[in-house]
Amino acid sequence: MIATWLLLAALAKILFHVFKPISNVLPDSSLLIAIGLIIGLLLKRSGAHIVYSLDSHVFFLYLLPPIIFDAGYFMPNRALFENIDSVLLFAVVGTIWNCMAIGCSLLVLSSYGIFSMEFSTTEIFVFSALISAVDPVAVIAVFEEINVNEFIFVNVFGEALFNDGVTVMFKSFTLIGSENLIPIDYFAGVLSFFVVACGGAFVGLIGAFVVSFITKYTNHVRILAPVFIFVIPYVAYLTAEITSLSSIIAIAVCGMAMKQYVKGNITTAAANSVKYFIKMLAQSSETVIFMFLGLSTMSSNHYWDTAFVCATVAFCLIYRTIGVLVQCFILNKFRQKKFTKVKIIL
Repeated sequence: MIATWLLLAALAKILFHVFKPISNVLPDSSLLIAIGLIIGLLLKRSGAHIVYSLDSHVFFLYLLPPIIFDAGYFMPNRALFENIDSVLLFAVVGTIWNCMAIGCSLLVLSSYGIFSMEFSTTEIFVFSALISAVDPVAVIAVFEEINVNEFIFVNVFGEALFNDGVTVMFKSFTLIGSENLIPIDYFAGVLSFFVVACGGAFVGLIGAFVVSFITKYTNHVRILAPVFIFVIPYVAYLTAEITSLSSIIAIAVCGMAMKQYVKGNITTAAANSVKYFIKMLAQSSETVIFMFLGLSTMSSNHYWDTAFVCATVAFCLIYRTIGVLVQCFILNKFRQKKFTKVKIIL
């Protein structure tokens, strides 16, 4: 079944690029979602009672790690550290601004009975915490498709990488409830952000050290080197996930830190094979994710609230635009490499 989906998705991507008028207008991710919607609609019309959905465990355990590892392994490290100020500002301040602004706006509309369903304050703010975080999978898919420059890539993907901890912190505050919060909870929440982010990075660095150390001694058994290159970063990801640290940061940092040492410890041919295999895994995972997003939309039963959906999209666009404009204006006052109008729009 898995092989069938992979083959279908691969053929779909090939056909997209054969028909230039389509591939030049829409990115692969949108086209794959459309294919999923069409297949889901056909299955629904045929009377099939099978529900195809993207299980969260499958997504986080098998599909997400290759994508984030690919992004970390091919991340321009120098560009990331040169822009760490803007990355952290977007990730922390920007995410908090989006969470608060979207949550409060939706709560006001809900209090006036605009939506067809009633939402509690907790539900509204948990939703806003989830919707405010930049999705790393979508960022990677779209930016690779349009070949965006590394300055934009490291800023947007860096934000997607580090806002993981902020979203977890904000969600924890919301679930506790404002009436139950005491002063120590605010301190613990801020501390949890640093623990989640820095702890994930530490786990990733340990994984990178282990990979670099082991591959150094695989001269006589070179065929085993790729095993460690792929398995140990995944172990770092699982370790961070089990310990409630940021698994996304863990595997990304592992890829960033290990790549230079791994390239020096294995042959050029092996390094090229590793590079293409990482890309193949990431592309396959992205393809399956976007196809199943479309498929699960049609095969599962959903309650549609037009007012809620439209309000959410509008608030996301408005507050994201305001946040980016204000933050870029502040950053441009203190840095040599400015955010131009084109970069701000992107």
